[in-house]
Amino acid sequence: MKKLLKVLVGGVLIVVLLLAAVVAYVMFAIDPNDYKAEIQEAAAEQGINLNITGDLGWQVVPNLAIRIGATDVSSSTQAIPDTHFDNASLSLAWLPLLKKQAHVKAITIDGADIVITDSAEAATTAAAPVAAASAETTADSAFGIAVDSINITDSRVTLPGDTLPGEKGSADTVLSNLTFTGKKINLEGNSFPINLSFDYSDGSFPKPLGITLNSDIIFNQQTEEVKVDGLVIKFGDTTITGETVVKLSAPKTLIANLKGDSIDLNRYVAGGEDESSSSTSSGSSQASSKQAEAIFAPLAAPIAFLEGGKGAIELNWGKLAMDGLTMETIHVGMAIAGSTVNINDFSANTLGGTINATARLGNVTGRTPNVSYTANLTNISLAEAGKAFADDADTGGTLSATVKGTSKGATGDTLFDNLSSSGTLQVVDPELKTINIEQSYCKLAAMVEKVPLKADWPVGTKLNNLDGKFRMQGRTLILEGVSSGVGNLALTSTGKVDLRAGAFDIVVVSRLNGTQTSETGCVVESTKLHNRDIPLRCKATFESVGAKSCLPDGDIVRQLAKDEIMKKISEKARLSEEAGQAVDNLLKGIFGRKKAE
Repeated sequence: MKKLLKVLVGGVLIVVLLLAAVVAYVMFAIDPNDYKAEIQEAAAEQGINLNITGDLGWQVVPNLAIRIGATDVSSSTQAIPDTHFDNASLSLAWLPLLKKQAHVKAITIDGADIVITDSAEAATTAAAPVAAASAETTADSAFGIAVDSINITDSRVTLPGDTLPGEKGSADTVLSNLTFTGKKINLEGNSFPINLSFDYSDGSFPKPLGITLNSDIIFNQQTEEVKVDGLVIKFGDTTITGETVVKLSAPKTLIANLKGDSIDLNRYVAGGEDESSSSTSSGSSQASSKQAEAIFAPLAAPIAFLEGGKGAIELNWGKLAMDGLTMETIHVGMAIAGSTVNINDFSANTLGGTINATARLGNVTGRTPNVSYTANLTNISLAEAGKAFADDADTGGTLSATVKGTSKGATGDTLFDNLSSSGTLQVVDPELKTINIEQSYCKLAAMVEKVPLKADWPVGTKLNNLDGKFRMQGRTLILEGVSSGVGNLALTSTGKVDLRAGAFDIVVVSRLNGTQTSETGCVVESTKLHNRDIPLRCKATFESVGAKSCLPDGDIVRQLAKDEIMKKISEKARLSEEAGQAVDNLLKGIFGRKKAE
């Protein structure tokens, strides 16, 4: 037994001495700087400018590796972004070193700075970890790569804004403090994990947005298909989960199914809750401008990647807040073909009701995208809508509407200006909270009948259910025959609402059926006002709307006053037909002169 132990111990010592000899041989017989010229020449033959300004050196612990100092990479012929890194470490396989071959098993990069100028370079950068893992080497090659793991730390990626579709002249998109890890990277269809984190900024955010991404990747080289499983993206209080399948060979395809929980976009725009009140106005305008310019930017990346191929994206989102608007249970189903995007379904709960819509977005990455859409709004609270969009609730009721329209343009402002749409609307229990139309009508009746107007009028008007048609031409809302009423007073409205100027000019034609407008309204004795169309003009700005915004039309007031005076003169004087005509002509002259004056 003792003899056997001596043999075993002796054998172990021999192996240790042999390993020590190998390490000594590698450390002293092979100088990695001797490979500098060879590596740079090999890269030049592939059209790659490789400049290793730092030193190459050995690292023994914790693993045998080559250290690479400061290095710059660029190319005028290949889709390779301009890249600089401070240092890198290439972990090596032992046995190839005995043949003076350096085969890389793991890569660590620190302080990388990558500038991407187009979508081709972006694709190259994204595929680099897998490409490194798949590099083949021959027995005679002096340098090869077969990467089991990649680690990138303290790095930065810059995408100039004017190089992205629809982003001309915008600020750079920067991914800073970037960290990436990938292990057991392979092309045989076996799952391997990746972890990515970075701070995102593009000029529209008040401060960089921290993002983390974790996922399992399955890459099959034979089918050229990539599957992303167990995707988890986190930023702020928001988490996105899902999976995607991508086919890399032409025609490319993309299938994605994503789910988000909750996001408050107010946190990610200048002038949001993290900004001081003094910068809110200018910050918000800058953010709005940025968002307007980038309205189709989220679609530009998948379209550019597909290169004419097809994609299908399903998005489900729990809750989204922006300004005063909150949307919940959001679903978006879209299909991409070339530069056309069909939104087959958009649905959301908002403002107490629901929205359902479909849309077709054409020429999305071109100079002038075009849009056609249909939408249905059900049970939308006008009071909530007023608070969300106008910081005020001057109206009440529940709106349901159908609308279809078209537009064109690359920005939100241009799309709004070129909007052409039409639809129908219905409002249940409508209420004007600052205008009393019944009071305006009774004021007219009091003027005609020469009787005092009662003083105890409520501030607003509760109307009967409303329905009608409307059109949108640019930023102008055109009402066409919108009908409603209050009590025995039927109302029909036509007119315009200028959303750009924040003003409205609407003619409300009133018609009294009976002798009293309502139980709490006024009694109208004059038969001249019964069953007759009496126009009231409602005209004001959104800021100045009030009790005097709706007034009787001047022409109808003069006509009714003349008729009433003529009636009383005829009754008292018992005028003949000729005399009555003479008085009528005289009154016409008087009222006509007043109108001219």
